[in-house]
Amino acid sequence: MKVSLEQKLETRRKLVNAAADLFVINGFDKTSMKQVAREAGVGDATIYKYFPNKDKLILGFYDIRGADALEAYRNTDDLESYTFSEKLQLLIDTYLEQLIADREFVDLTMKQFLKSPIALLKDELSVAKAYREEFKNLLDGINEENDYPEIPMQTTVATLLTDYLLGITFYWMQDESEDFGNTTQLTDLSIAMIDAVLKSGLINKAMDVAGFIIKTHLMRGMCGSSNILSMVQEFKSTMDAKIK
Repeated sequence: MKVSLEQKLETRRKLVNAAADLFVINGFDKTSMKQVAREAGVGDATIYKYFPNKDKLILGFYDIRGADALEAYRNTDDLESYTFSEKLQLLIDTYLEQLIADREFVDLTMKQFLKSPIALLKDELSVAKAYREEFKNLLDGINEENDYPEIPMQTTVATLLTDYLLGITFYWMQDESEDFGNTTQLTDLSIAMIDAVLKSGLINKAMDVAGFIIKTHLMRGMCGSSNILSMVQEFKSTMDAKIK
């Protein structure tokens, strides 16, 4: 019997949900593909038609959660009336909301990623491509607003914004403040900074500095959350001074 696309998607969702539960309970190394299949109610051999190994299960989780967040974002009432900053804020908030129920799993997989980034990311996440395209759409919309000059290198800026989202996720995982208040503050500051940079036309110099912050500190988790927040505050102050 032919399996429909909807059935395939549902099976993928069952498998990543089962993996998220079992990896937290048993640990990544002690959880087998067979255990995941049985937890999901899928045949021992069938699981390999969807995910050849546990690394792909991790990537599948982020693909599905990311796609769910994009769908929720795009279905927001009156989305077209939102400003660029409001859309960017909503997109980040919606993405983190999709992850919060599985925060323990996200923490575990982030650590797994840091242990073996090449194995996990040798093939780009399909959701990363989707978010890059969404950010590109946001930038296209900016060009229609009078407050902004034309944005150069939109594909590069969209890629940087995709890295920024991943960086915020890493920061959120380290955030132990009440109700993730530090993440909220960092997101507010950084979005204001991004908006100011795009309005100022100082995009080239700002991209060099922002790229360094994201790739070196946020994504690699090489400094504490308070240090990152201070760094962004200092960078925003510097950019504000240049704009004035």
